[in-house]
Amino acid sequence: MSEELGLRERKKLERRRSIEVAALNRFGKNGFDATTIDEIAADADIAPRTFFSYFPTKEDVVLADYADRLKRTTDELGRRPPSEAPWPPPVPDTPLQLPTSDAV
Repeated sequence: MSEELGLRERKKLERRRSIEVAALNRFGKNGFDATTIDEIAADADIAPRTFFSYFPTKEDVVLADYADRLKRTTDELGRRPPSEAPWPPPVPDTPLQLPTSDAV
């Protein structure tokens, strides 16, 4: 049985997610090293100090939902029938198609 979160917990979760999204978008645009906490905070509409209430470092934002993603992946794999391979087989003799710099 899952408990419904209260308003305060929902707001904290929403803010945490908005910080994650702002950070990941900024990392994608500027690169991890060039991105500052101040930029992430501005994009998430929070004070830089608030950032540290949710994440100790920039690195922690990148790994923030790792445990959740891992659990979703293993749960999904666990729901597949035993006869089904967990990953699709590779297509033989198919060259790897990488996006061109124009596509980025």
